[in-house]
Amino acid sequence: MAPEDEAMLIAGPRRVAEVAVAALAGVGALVFDGNGMVRAVRTGGAVTQAQARVLALAARPGSLGALVDGVAAQVRVEPFIERGLLVPPRRWRALTLVAWLGNLAAIGVLAAPAFGVMPTVVLPLLIGSLFVGGVAGHLRGPMVGPGCGLAASLRRTPLTSVPPLNRVARAGLQGGTSLTPERRPMGGLLGVPGAAPPQRGRVGGWFKGWVSGRPS
Repeated sequence: MAPEDEAMLIAGPRRVAEVAVAALAGVGALVFDGNGMVRAVRTGGAVTQAQARVLALAARPGSLGALVDGVAAQVRVEPFIERGLLVPPRRWRALTLVAWLGNLAAIGVLAAPAFGVMPTVVLPLLIGSLFVGGVAGHLRGPMVGPGCGLAASLRRTPLTSVPPLNRVARAGLQGGTSLTPERRPMGGLLGVPGAAPPQRGRVGGWFKGWVSGRPS
């Protein structure tokens, strides 16, 4: 599987952007200064849409973090939805809402006895609320069965057995320090000096795009 595809399944669009940056840095298309700024030294040579976006944004010097965020915002997830690996974002948002409502309902049910509601009524309502909230919470991620299985399989493969860009896809530019000389971040081996932008969990990556409604 292509490194950018692996990156999408493992960590979302932001990891795709990191892979694109690493690929271009590795062939000398990007240069970094000592102040954490990056710029492109050529306009051609991109082999993926993400790489083309990196070169376009890096035509003007800017920070590595801003470059990664800018590219991630433009990564297309529709092909993965069409292949049945990701769910449409509106379904993820709907399940997130159901999960929150289920949890809020459970809290309300717990407070019901204080208003004179019989315990025999409270218990079934509590179980039902927790069940609905739990199921929705379990299903609300952006990946569906095949995508989850493929991502899990990729994570089980030792990093030392895959090419450098695939390592970035799985560990990020800042990860993989246990496998690099002098415990340097993975990006350091591909010409990306210093620390890469920190991963931001469910606030960043594809999760940020899903919550904000992109794409629809």
